[in-house]
Amino acid sequence: MKGLLALGDAMDAVGVALDALGDTEERAALRRPLGGMMADLYIELQHPIIEQFPDLDPDKS
Repeated sequence: MKGLLALGDAMDAVGVALDALGDTEERAALRRPLGGMMADLYIELQHPIIEQFPDLDPDKS
């Protein structure tokens, strides 16, 4: 789970970097797939692990 959380942190950093882009259309075009990746990280990877191993839920620590 630590690796998945680190991956989420890295994606957050990419989002911050994208916020610095001056072109709003370019920023939106790049944030859309980033948001999809972040959703997939949680829905496809983290959530099933948390369902099976609730003690690994980072929100409960």
